Amino acid sequence: MNSTQRTGVDIKIGFLVTMGSQPCGAPDMDARQQELSVPKYIRKMVDILRRHGEVVFLSGVWDDRTATRASHIFTRERIDILIISQRTFTPDRICLKAFPLFEVPFVIWNNQELKVLPEDLTFDQVMRNDCVSGVPQLTNALVKTGRKFKVITGAEDNEKIIAEIKEYMKLIKVVKVLKTARIGVIGHVYPGMSTLTVQETNLLERIGSSLHYIEPAEIRSFHSTISSKLVDGRVNDLKRKYHISDLSDSELKASARLYFLLRKVSEVHQVDALAILCTTLIDEESIGIAPCYATSLLTGEGIMCTCECDIPTALAMLILRELCGRAWFLEFYTMDMEKEILMLSHCGQGDPYFANPKYSIVLKPNPCFSGPKGRGISFQFSGIPGDVTLLSLSSTTGGGWKMIATLAYALDHPPYQISTPQMFIRFKDKKMAQGIEEFCQAGAMHHFAVGYANLLNELGLLAQIIGIDYETVK
Repeated sequence: MNSTQRTGVDIKIGFLVTMGSQPCGAPDMDARQQELSVPKYIRKMVDILRRHGEVVFLSGVWDDRTATRASHIFTRERIDILIISQRTFTPDRICLKAFPLFEVPFVIWNNQELKVLPEDLTFDQVMRNDCVSGVPQLTNALVKTGRKFKVITGAEDNEKIIAEIKEYMKLIKVVKVLKTARIGVIGHVYPGMSTLTVQETNLLERIGSSLHYIEPAEIRSFHSTISSKLVDGRVNDLKRKYHISDLSDSELKASARLYFLLRKVSEVHQVDALAILCTTLIDEESIGIAPCYATSLLTGEGIMCTCECDIPTALAMLILRELCGRAWFLEFYTMDMEKEILMLSHCGQGDPYFANPKYSIVLKPNPCFSGPKGRGISFQFSGIPGDVTLLSLSSTTGGGWKMIATLAYALDHPPYQISTPQMFIRFKDKKMAQGIEEFCQAGAMHHFAVGYANLLNELGLLAQIIGIDYETVK
């Protein structure tokens, strides 16, 4: 899948190189001097890390003084991850004292200068390449202090290692997206759907995302900023691009205007996602129409949108947006029990990017809600075939969070004439009943995010980095 406009953040990578005794260079050198003072293999490691973000590189850390100074620098620079590589055996105390004064994920890159041991190996060569001796000491200390870490063993020119680092850095970017995410909230959770609620301070502490409440009056205040020319131009584009069924010009205009309104509000509040109770907008006299057209397009532009004010699934969509470019907000809709096919949908919302070109996209009236200005645009299409991951993210008892994921295959299936975007799936390697039962048994949410890729491994590692539970329904 192609990346969306809003995908990605910049990360800052701390790279700590330690030694068991005083080196020639020390952290008192500037960054360029430090880099020049280390062996070529370390410089190549720095170059690999720079492919993924800004690198804060500190070498020559070998005693309490240099470790404390490194800690201050990493803290000041607000690094997102710390990569640790021991040139020679380093006591764990030195490494621990060099850590920033806040929690970050750690990667221990176990590598050494001498790649092949010669027949005439000397003890001095062993002592200058004994970094592996310090790794279990450091990992034991990390376990005892409750820190999250990953060990990578391999040379700087090993393509497998380079790929592994790339994948891990991608996950660190996802973590940062979640920590900095601003979720716009319009309305409240759909009455009776208590599982969609979140405890705001818990969300901020465990995931890092913040909620920003947007009142209908504020949306209404932007109404005059959306010109008729802009709205008319969009309606004309729709008429050229799509087959339109049973929608009046006034409904098309109201839907187009709402798209521009929500885009304006999103820009003002700088949100990454919108969790909306549709009736909040439908009941607003100046809006008076379902937002499915607006939320479909905004999602395609990278602002993840959910219905019924579902905040957890907005976060799940952000995760999939970062991992595979786009995400689709869906739920179980109905079953063909004879054909073992499960239909996924959710009202009229669905990014038309996902539409199977084999079948037409039709603009139809929203099937669920009518407002003062009509029903508004709902997309009707069938999703493209391919492997998909279903991801549920939910708060749990005791203030925890849990991701639940399963694999399925989206089928090449014509859409039913029900005025909604639709996906038709079969679970991977299991019957429909078993797939539904196990997904629900694991505690999956009513809604979930869907991405076109097999992401089970990446999601498991991401959950480990964040420090939340994870269950795969394989």
